[in-house]
Amino acid sequence: MHHYSTTPSDERMKIYCIIIVVSFLLSAITYFIKDPWPWWLQIIPMPGSLVALRFIFKRWLWKLSQLKTLGLVCIPDLDGEWAGKIRSGACKGLTELECKVTIRQDWERIAITLETEHSKSRSRMAFFNTGDAEGTELTYLYINEPSSNPDVAKTMHIHYGTASLTIKENFIEGYYYTGRDRRTFGSLRLERKVSDNIL
Repeated sequence: MHHYSTTPSDERMKIYCIIIVVSFLLSAITYFIKDPWPWWLQIIPMPGSLVALRFIFKRWLWKLSQLKTLGLVCIPDLDGEWAGKIRSGACKGLTELECKVTIRQDWERIAITLETEHSKSRSRMAFFNTGDAEGTELTYLYINEPSSNPDVAKTMHIHYGTASLTIKENFIEGYYYTGRDRRTFGSLRLERKVSDNIL
């Protein structure tokens, strides 16, 4: 997985400040409920709790709907399996392909893999815009690799592209375009394979 950026960018700063405060309080409680330790032992619990709290938050706690209700976390949870269709436009006309998408995500990193019968693409960098009135936007750069099918290899080669998607309540939709050598563009719509809605 790779890191992703967000806007507004102060969300992570607020969370890190909360983690530091909670870690400090835990260290203070630990100090007062036990016999006083030497000063060099008193500073150990705080770094340890900082690391533990950050790990727990970025893996699990950020997905809690209560944090989104409070406005502390705005990043949507896209982790899981998705399926949908790609409508691709090029010089040869419009084609439609079934696709499946696997998204692996935590609070700091993400990996988006899209597969069709012809190729597989993997994200290289990503950006969430959570401040748009029409919904959260996800933009990412990907690299696409054609399948080993000889017929596909005749018309496709490894190339880069960009996808710009809008995240709705139960689906994702948007468009993509590739580098100037392929000159392809199109739209896609994805739905989560399981019944869970986006948190």
